[in-house]
Amino acid sequence: MLSNKFPEFDYHAEELSAYKYHVDVFVILLKIGKIITHKTTNVNEFANWLDTHGIRKID
Repeated sequence: MLSNKFPEFDYHAEELSAYKYHVDVFVILLKIGKIITHKTTNVNEFANWLDTHGIRKID
């Protein structure tokens, strides 16, 4: 079963709207309009989790 929560990340997939990975940090737009950042050593796994949940990637 697909988890809507990524380990060591404080938000659920349903709360996220879009993301961009820049240098070494994810910049994430929440549906409430707030922008947050997230650093992880599991860059590929986190990006895959975002993509699997349909979170829009901003290029």
